[in-house]
Amino acid sequence: MNYRTILSGFVPVEYGDFFHLYRINDRGFVIYCEHDNIVSCIELCSFSIISPVMLAEIIGLDMNTLKDADEFSFPVKCSRQQIISYLFDVSAKETNVKMKHVSGLQGYLLKSIVQDKVNKDSYRNIFQFDTTKGKARLLFDDRQCLASIRTDKSGPFCVCWNPILFFGLDKSGDPDSTGLLLASSSPLLVEYVLSKMPLDRSVQIITGENYYEALVFVVMLIQSRDLPYKLAISSDSMHVTVQFSDWPTPQKVLNFISAVNKRIPDGYEKLSCLMVNKKTFLQIPLLKSYLKSMLSVYTDLLQSDSIYVSL
Repeated sequence: MNYRTILSGFVPVEYGDFFHLYRINDRGFVIYCEHDNIVSCIELCSFSIISPVMLAEIIGLDMNTLKDADEFSFPVKCSRQQIISYLFDVSAKETNVKMKHVSGLQGYLLKSIVQDKVNKDSYRNIFQFDTTKGKARLLFDDRQCLASIRTDKSGPFCVCWNPILFFGLDKSGDPDSTGLLLASSSPLLVEYVLSKMPLDRSVQIITGENYYEALVFVVMLIQSRDLPYKLAISSDSMHVTVQFSDWPTPQKVLNFISAVNKRIPDGYEKLSCLMVNKKTFLQIPLLKSYLKSMLSVYTDLLQSDSIYVSL
């Protein structure tokens, strides 16, 4: 089995003299030649090298139906690190914000929390943005990564998930603050960030429209600092499920849900708690109007001088 066998039914979205770039099932793969007669594949979610067998399983192919085929042949050899450098393709100017040569868009390079074995400062994503159109997007698949500014300062930590907001922090934010741009609200990423925050530093969470990401961050921050009114949350493609953990009284939970319902816009169905196995849950539609209402009531309830949420 080889990569040509696996990818025979797929057309690369970009050709090069030393690599082919594929997008399959919303995942990115780069095929390239590092040594003579040896072809490799990098999956862009972690920039790790994967075997043909793993690739077949990831893209959902039945290996028993595949026929043998010749391997790819590339006229130019290229190392794994050269491939990564080529994909990023940013200007070398010594500023936090970079310029992508191909698109001409500005962006921030994001470092993975899983440090590269060869180069611990290797980057794993670019958060591109256009301030004129107000648009932003992650270029690659790895969401366990972040950008930071002013890490040597002693003021508050400012956290956001939007590079345009981060650009504002970078250019005109509190000069004594530390700024963090997160690619996601992955528990691994949030836990990594929390491990870097001393308990005596305040935290300002700038939500933009990333209400779910901010809610996850606040919930994990409350847990890490052992503050009252803890929650546990999970989500699927339709709902966010909230579990109330060790709240003072059941009436506090009911009052909280009632307060959320008062802030939900007119025309939206109101929420009610669910009891399962003597545990109290709240199921919220995965919509910004609901999540914003939930987050605003929760942050008001906390009344913490060290945690500020900007909606």
